[in-house]
Amino acid sequence: MAIKSLKSNTSCGVGEVPAELLKSGTGKLYELLRQIFERCLNGDEIPNDWKVGHISAIYKKKEKRTNIKTTEELQY
Repeated sequence: MAIKSLKSNTSCGVGEVPAELLKSGTGKLYELLRQIFERCLNGDEIPNDWKVGHISAIYKKKEKRTNIKTTEELQY
């Protein structure tokens, strides 16, 4: 199951749900999530929080950091 392979101790997404909470869920939680995803795939409205992503620059050691925003928010 894909949920069990999520990395622990990582930052939460826009919905602020930690991976540890999802990983410790029961079959009932997984069934509810499956139903939500299935409804979105079948044409129901996708929640606005799922359309937002945060991108952060990752610098190499010698790369200059001037004139670059460190975080941007994208919406689709």
